[in-house]
Amino acid sequence: MSMEAADSEKISEEAQELLLSRDKSGSLLDNFLDEMLEFVCENEPRMRCFVATKKDCDVMKKAVLPLSFMLQSGGGGYGFISVVKKVIGVCSQLYPYILKWAAGSRSAEVARCWEAFSVLKGRVMQYIDSDNEGIRTQVIRFLEAVILAQTPRIPESIKGRGDHMCLNEIGRDHRFISYRKMENEALLSFNSMLDHISSAHITSLNLLTCLTCICNIAQQRALEALHVNLPPTLATNQVKSVRKELKMHLMRLLRHPSCMPCQQRIITLLTDLGAVQSEVLRALPPTSDLRRKTQRSADDGDDDPEAKKTKVSQSTISVAYWSDRISENVSKLFS
Repeated sequence: MSMEAADSEKISEEAQELLLSRDKSGSLLDNFLDEMLEFVCENEPRMRCFVATKKDCDVMKKAVLPLSFMLQSGGGGYGFISVVKKVIGVCSQLYPYILKWAAGSRSAEVARCWEAFSVLKGRVMQYIDSDNEGIRTQVIRFLEAVILAQTPRIPESIKGRGDHMCLNEIGRDHRFISYRKMENEALLSFNSMLDHISSAHITSLNLLTCLTCICNIAQQRALEALHVNLPPTLATNQVKSVRKELKMHLMRLLRHPSCMPCQQRIITLLTDLGAVQSEVLRALPPTSDLRRKTQRSADDGDDDPEAKKTKVSQSTISVAYWSDRISENVSKLFS
């Protein structure tokens, strides 16, 4: 980066601090918004990445068109990849706030802004097939934001990162946002993520990102599917990283109150990943029937060795039964 560009970036950071942090009224941001949006025409990519974030949703009325322009062209000049990644990252942060803002209004001006942002959302999703790994990673995180914002929150949902909006906050009679369309779109986005994770050519970085996003969604929305496939293109050390990451996320899911119907399947997968019985028991909720049953079996087994041997045999049969039901290839995937 040239000295002039470095100075410009430093000045823009100081301006950002003044406009977004120190000015609590938001009047400065409103007065200088047009000047800020002119950065999309800068030659230096780091300057084109300078944006106003979720300070004020009314800003989106003017900012949505520059964001669309930068997503399509990277703002022109070199640094296209870094600008596109930044725009998608910004959209991931903004999406739940924009949807909440639009859901709380019925004005024609907000409807036009939402329509423009919906077009921008569609363009972001098209980058899921990008040749650049970093762009695909950002799109996966954007899909996570869309799914969380467009699915209903249930009492058992664990509020976590990015969970600022849910489908419950959209009225079924909303003037320009369709509840059913939002729900269907979220399901399609989730299926798109599952298709991506099962691709034989997925990279290690994208696979780990998908695992993290899907497990976050499962905890916060308790959707019914979690599909994992280890592609043959991964190196040995990458397979170890994926197995370690998957084991960690499955342990987290095992603690979730809504995982009871899938509990035995998750335990079987954890066993295939090398988890020992003591680790699994610690991860089970205290109210779990399986945990209480196992503890009772251990207590009875201490008094009767023959009974203990019989119970272990029954447990082995149960695990084998569930293994057959999950998949014919599970043992091959994790061997």
